[in-house]
Amino acid sequence: MTHEFEPNKHHYRRKDIVANFDIDPIIDAKAIINKAKYTKNDVILYLIQCADGIIREYDLELKVPDVLRIQNETQLRAACASYAKKRGDEIVKNKETFEVIYVHGSGGSGKSTLCTEYCRQQILSFYITDDGDPMGNYRGEDCIILDDFRSSTMSYHALLKFLDSRNRSSATARYRNKLFIGEKIFITSPLPLDKLYVGVQARNGEDKNLTQLRRRISNI
Repeated sequence: MTHEFEPNKHHYRRKDIVANFDIDPIIDAKAIINKAKYTKNDVILYLIQCADGIIREYDLELKVPDVLRIQNETQLRAACASYAKKRGDEIVKNKETFEVIYVHGSGGSGKSTLCTEYCRQQILSFYITDDGDPMGNYRGEDCIILDDFRSSTMSYHALLKFLDSRNRSSATARYRNKLFIGEKIFITSPLPLDKLYVGVQARNGEDKNLTQLRRRISNI
């Protein structure tokens, strides 16, 4: 607007700008960004940390300075995605497994709190979701908590595939297929596993043995 931070352009005084909104906060914010100068080497250092998995996509906001992150967000997220792809390939090649923990109980009994507190005590990052697209907002966290899970949340076939630790495959997400590269998946539900299974079976009209679901779950 005023071009006051662009030396090669004509500068206008703020009071000469006509607008139907307050321009001062916008110009002042730009001034802060311009004062916070980062070198190319600074950017490269953060890109390397993202590509090496030292910084994951979920903690970009926490570990990367705001101005540098805003100015280089596309490259940073691409570097995080590169690490996730590399780590995913290693997991598939080495047939690394993850744990599935099923927690059931009545509403308000503390199922979600139990899971999140466990993750905090073990210093594991976690992501909570309660919809049928568990990978939609997954950003490389160590754990996923499928909260308040019911038979209507996900098809039985998709659930079995998602929980198949020995044969990990990319799960369809809103924007791209993603592979879970973490250690544990928690499922919280108001229903015992036996009753959840009956609901899923009825919904999908599938005659599956309970063993197929049980053998994917490490602890109940």
